Amino acid sequence: MNRRTDRQRTGCAAVMSSLLFLLLLLLFLVITSASTLEFRYHSNSEIKQYLVQINASNPDITHLHSIGRSVRGVSCCSVRKPKRAS
Repeated sequence: MNRRTDRQRTGCAAVMSSLLFLLLLLLFLVITSASTLEFRYHSNSEIKQYLVQINASNPDITHLHSIGRSVRGVSCCSVRKPKRAS
């Protein structure tokens, strides 16, 4: 018999919950921002402005931070889900 312990069930539930949250977040961001995003080449400053806009409109579920600089010295930013969403 293949019996799962309570700890395994809790771990699986946490993983599924996280995946569901990320899927809903992605769906929300795509639906709310797809109409404002033009499908063309975007400069680094336009991309950064877009990420700032996403973070400003969703401060409880996003975190904007620098991930370093490119080989050309351009600042690189990323939007991520905070460890503890409010």
